[in-house]
Amino acid sequence: YEKADYIDTDAEQGVYLAAKHLFENGHRDIAFINGSIHSTSNAEKLAGFQRALAEYNFPLQHKWIKSTDFIARAGYNAISEIWNAGLRPTAVIGSCDNVAAGIYRFLNEKHLRCPEDISIVGYEASILSSHSVPPMTSVSVNKNEIGTEAGRMLINRIKNPKAKPIHM
Repeated sequence: YEKADYIDTDAEQGVYLAAKHLFENGHRDIAFINGSIHSTSNAEKLAGFQRALAEYNFPLQHKWIKSTDFIARAGYNAISEIWNAGLRPTAVIGSCDNVAAGIYRFLNEKHLRCPEDISIVGYEASILSSHSVPPMTSVSVNKNEIGTEAGRMLINRIKNPKAKPIHM
């Protein structure tokens, strides 16, 4: 990234805010279904989750954390593993809305209601989150603003090809 312009979200802060929201609403047994261990953003998301745990004086418990792919089936499988291990989270954070959609499906099959029985928070506020039933709580990454800034960066790069790369 050093030699190219780029814009990205603050994944650590996003998941931190999601976990903080859940703690502030009384949740204590929170599962975190993260993306691939090979993804930089998912390392940041895990750091955000850990920061919230530390702030609320909860120890990191690896049994509540799963790493998986960014697809609904992976979210379904991950929450199924947690559930089959006998764990009963009161809330789950999915690393993206696709993962959270898989969690929704699993809960539906178990006849559990969201948010009455278990709360779910996704990440990115994709169109999928607004079409879930009920609508999914999701961390907004403000895609419109990212797109606008990316367009500005591109125009600036065209006008000033030798300018120092912008990292936002």
